[in-house]
Amino acid sequence: MTIDKDLQKAVYNLLEQKIAGILIDKIENIKEYVQPENASASNIKIPIDDVYFALIDNNLIEIQHFSEENASENEKALYQDFLSKREKVLNQITTEWNSTNTLIKNQTEEYQEYSYYIYDFLVTKGILYVTDKTNDRYVALTEGNISIGDFIKYGISEGWIKISALDISNDYYDTNEIYQEIIDYLNRALIDDVYFDKLIYQYMIRLNEISIKNFCLTLYDQGVLALEDEDYNLLLSGNLSPYNFLLKKISNLDITPAQLALDPCSGSIVITDVNTGAVKAMVSYPSYDNNRLVNGADAIYLQSLLNDKTKPLYNRATSQKTAPGSTFKMISSVAGIQEEVIGLNETIYDRVVYTKTGQAARCWSSSSHGDVDITSAIRYSCNYYYYELGYRLAEKTTGEYNDVFGIELLQKYISMFGLDENTGIELSESEPSVTDKDVVRSAIGQGTNSYTPTQIARYVTTVANRGDLYQLSLIKKIESNDGEPVYENPYEVIRHLDVSEPLWNAIHLGMRQVVEDIYIFNDFEINVAGKTGTAQEDKSRANHALFVSYAPYENPEIAVTTVIPFGYASSNAASVAHDVYEYYFKIGEFAPKDTNISAENTISDSP
Repeated sequence: MTIDKDLQKAVYNLLEQKIAGILIDKIENIKEYVQPENASASNIKIPIDDVYFALIDNNLIEIQHFSEENASENEKALYQDFLSKREKVLNQITTEWNSTNTLIKNQTEEYQEYSYYIYDFLVTKGILYVTDKTNDRYVALTEGNISIGDFIKYGISEGWIKISALDISNDYYDTNEIYQEIIDYLNRALIDDVYFDKLIYQYMIRLNEISIKNFCLTLYDQGVLALEDEDYNLLLSGNLSPYNFLLKKISNLDITPAQLALDPCSGSIVITDVNTGAVKAMVSYPSYDNNRLVNGADAIYLQSLLNDKTKPLYNRATSQKTAPGSTFKMISSVAGIQEEVIGLNETIYDRVVYTKTGQAARCWSSSSHGDVDITSAIRYSCNYYYYELGYRLAEKTTGEYNDVFGIELLQKYISMFGLDENTGIELSESEPSVTDKDVVRSAIGQGTNSYTPTQIARYVTTVANRGDLYQLSLIKKIESNDGEPVYENPYEVIRHLDVSEPLWNAIHLGMRQVVEDIYIFNDFEINVAGKTGTAQEDKSRANHALFVSYAPYENPEIAVTTVIPFGYASSNAASVAHDVYEYYFKIGEFAPKDTNISAENTISDSP
């Protein structure tokens, strides 16, 4: 294989450390975070209550063990608190259904969640099926303008309830009798529903109805942490708060991002030889111990992987697609110059807000970058420059703006760089999604562009070597049992991109200047060139963080592509790439085995 085993292991550890550092930087000793309207996604905070709940939500703490005979005294006490809370909740729900019938929006936040959980539960169990989601009662449900009981009664009258799923033997029940059967069914079923249990625990944490200290101590009771740990007595005695205890454990990777399944909890890094397309490392975090799945698979371990919210069996490097964000801008640069809609030395004045298409599009910066040419557009990641470039592509054919024509021109260059096809890597790979609308926004890597890290890695490999497009490969050679050569990878160039040297020089210089502006690379012993990128998938969650790069700048040897889903800032992806280069080139004082993380390891946002 082309994989460097030691590099693969080191990169996995570096990525895990960086993700832990991001978490530490974003966790705050607050119970809840409400994102202000129009606030930057880079400012989203992680309440400590979310961290406490994550301990059970991703099954790091097994709440089912609290009721076992061999449960610790601490676990038994927590279980008794839970039983009291659950009884109270179920009694309140039954009262609500039988008499109160409060509109959902007028319930407390806690009981609103229980109401919607019960609706989802009945749907999942096949008992309730809404046939008309334009129905005014269903709309009222989504808006909270009906009680859950009244909605269910209406559903019974409309035939939305599957009687057979309730195991009712008599077919002649009236509406009230069916309604009571549903209540009885829920009282039985919810007691055995672990997800409902978790929801109750979540509110016990939020409402201070459980001892957080004792809750954290169950990490020792269940063997997640070793009792010999010096922090056990500090936590037990109250000399270490649960908040500081968890920060310390995440910092030391005694509790990993993968175990918490909070944003961010995953990532991928692909390292290629830019002169062959050979993959030197391909990391998907989190991963799993594949030795436990061969020669008689560990069924319990496999089930734990299947239940894990981080999906460790999912190869993010080859399967998880994200918008490329600003890492796409080198393709747009080539398209603009090659199609002669913009000159190599031509400048465009950044007016911050682009209005030519009617729907305003903003540059990432609130202040102008001034007159920008292709090199400085890459350096400053000036969206305005690329909006104008995309607009000019759209008006090239007819002289009038035509989005379809513009997209077709941009797709031509996407194809040239191989982003419209799989990479050739010898593993299953998600199909790339090439943008098919909005050339103005597509030119900055938005639109409907969506690619895997391996696909982005092949593209940046082609940029680094100035136009040689290789198939990516994990196989170096194949030998017979006798050691005879069967196959040796020829590392053939699929095609060479016809791009002028002055254009490559301008692009590479811009990428070099990007890295020069990232302070963590100050005085770095190897000159690195790269491009940052952020991509927003969900306004309520942090942005994806991307960084594509190659080194050495003067004579490229490797390319490093880093993607951290919900990683907040592209600079976080750049930071872990910095550590990868230190390890690869054996420079600096970086120690790959050092797992001490601090919030100082994260750096400020950039596009």
